[in-house]
Amino acid sequence: PRTYVPDVAMTLNNLAILQKAQNEYGAAQVKYEEALQVYRKLAEENPRTYLPAVAMTLINLSIFYLQSKPDSQKSVAMALEALGCLQDFQKIPSLNNYAKVAYQVLEANGVDQAGNPLPAKA
Repeated sequence: PRTYVPDVAMTLNNLAILQKAQNEYGAAQVKYEEALQVYRKLAEENPRTYLPAVAMTLINLSIFYLQSKPDSQKSVAMALEALGCLQDFQKIPSLNNYAKVAYQVLEANGVDQAGNPLPAKA
């Protein structure tokens, strides 16, 4: 069974994406949280392999809390945590895309990468 745990987490994440698209926000939130919990546990044992998956799920949740079930505090917290997970992976181009999305979520929430409010635009 241990062999399939990463596949279960990915399936949960993908199911959450589908449920979000179908406006089933409560169910999507539960699935995202379950996927994140599984990936966090996997990352405890093997961070080099699973921290990117933690970051991906955190970014999905940050977008979810930005757009589908607005909660700026959760959205920002998840985006900042995702960026923290990605710090040691800056040389991997596909993971840089995750970071770009996290920065976009922060900007959409009106904060910088330190979580401070952005200056008002003139």
